[in-house]
Amino acid sequence: MKKVLMICLTVGIILSMSITAFATTGGFISSPSGNKAPVLVEGTNESDGCEAELVITAYGDRDELSVEAREKIEEAYSIIAGTENITTLNEAVEDVAKKMGVSTSALAVSDMFDISITDCAEHDTHGHFDITLESETLKNFVCLLHYHEGSWHIIDNAEVTEGNEHLVFSEDDFSPFAIVVYSDISDDGDNVQNDIGWIIAAAIAVLLAIGIILWFIITKSGKDKKEEKKEEI
Repeated sequence: MKKVLMICLTVGIILSMSITAFATTGGFISSPSGNKAPVLVEGTNESDGCEAELVITAYGDRDELSVEAREKIEEAYSIIAGTENITTLNEAVEDVAKKMGVSTSALAVSDMFDISITDCAEHDTHGHFDITLESETLKNFVCLLHYHEGSWHIIDNAEVTEGNEHLVFSEDDFSPFAIVVYSDISDDGDNVQNDIGWIIAAAIAVLLAIGIILWFIITKSGKDKKEEKKEEI
């Protein structure tokens, strides 16, 4: 009986740790650390003389970045992780969501990554890059955000193609980027993730209740045995 009690309590602790981790994702669907870097399909500069090449780095591989770039992407991450509504990152996100007929409460970031360029002596005099990325995190795409000079900006020309597998956009400055999508919604308008949170919380409550009941049974059984021994004596 004591073993059963310990199992219930252990499972309860594990579930509570899961719901804590779930709650700390903030504006992310899940931690971007588990995502691979988008694949660079094409990245051409409008100037033929530009020798710079694009480098895509996943958030999970941020240790490969320079100290400055790593600090910037971690700063960008903390901002998203600390928000409950993606529209607080940039007011224009709300306008995009309204045009799509999507509730702002359903918005979340599916991935974040860094884009940088290799050296080019005359790149500052060159134009923008036309970029095509392949990613598995583009389902239900809403917009692409760019973290630049301490704030998030929408890349207005970003769009998805090839059946939501390619992300196409143009940009001339690079740092962290975030893909905003809308998550699946339940019939009553609540986010599915919130439903999962309630399920986990309910499971914890049931396990704790079982643990308390078993504790009373074990305690009472122990007292009864002691009383029986006393009567025998």
